[in-house]
Amino acid sequence: MKTKKTTLSSLKRNKGFESEVEKLMQVINLQIATLEKFLSLLNKEESLLISSDFSALERVKKEQEGNLRLTKTLEEKRRQFTKTLQKKIGLNQQKNLWNPLGELVKLSGSTELEKLQIALLNLHRKVKIQREKNDYLIKQSVNYIDNNKRRLGEELRIKS
Repeated sequence: MKTKKTTLSSLKRNKGFESEVEKLMQVINLQIATLEKFLSLLNKEESLLISSDFSALERVKKEQEGNLRLTKTLEEKRRQFTKTLQKKIGLNQQKNLWNPLGELVKLSGSTELEKLQIALLNLHRKVKIQREKNDYLIKQSVNYIDNNKRRLGEELRIKS
């Protein structure tokens, strides 16, 4: 007997698709909120790097670590939901490996899911940019400290 491939329209009729998409959207909303918090912490980190407030910077770094763990957990949940939906719809996962969420957005026709996907992508881009800025500031701080140590060492040798 031939097994019939599940189609998007049959999932919609069975109401199985909507509940799965709703769960996915809940996870994405949590992921967005977590990424927004992470971006806020990165912005705070930038200010602290500029002002050289290293004790506060240490506290922010610990907050970032906790937030990052939560972000990774939510990312994994989102991937699991996406994978489950792909199977239900009958998408070839090998073909759609690079952007499975994008494929689901197209197939579902959900403007809300599309908005969430765009928000998620924009946040990832903003986080990447802010991390690069902070990495640059950290390198500058290390260079500044190294130069001051070198200069101080030279001054001490001259005086002795």
